[in-house]
Amino acid sequence: MINVNTHSAKTNLSALLMKVERTGEQVTICRNGKPIARLSPVRRHGKTGKTTMAMQIIENMKGRATSNLSTDEIMALTRGN
Repeated sequence: MINVNTHSAKTNLSALLMKVERTGEQVTICRNGKPIARLSPVRRHGKTGKTTMAMQIIENMKGRATSNLSTDEIMALTRGN
């Protein structure tokens, strides 16, 4: 989980939202060191096919050197490209 202060959250909101969307990681927004809000991914129903497979592969790779790969790079690996 990432903790950021309110100023940083305001300044970097787009980047924080992208990180939440891509990684599923939560972001806690703090004021004076105290948590006040949390950004978390919306779980979409109906993910199918390659997206689900890629997300499962990424989840299984956490903590390994390949965990820095994007979803598209993982999908390319599963296709053998």
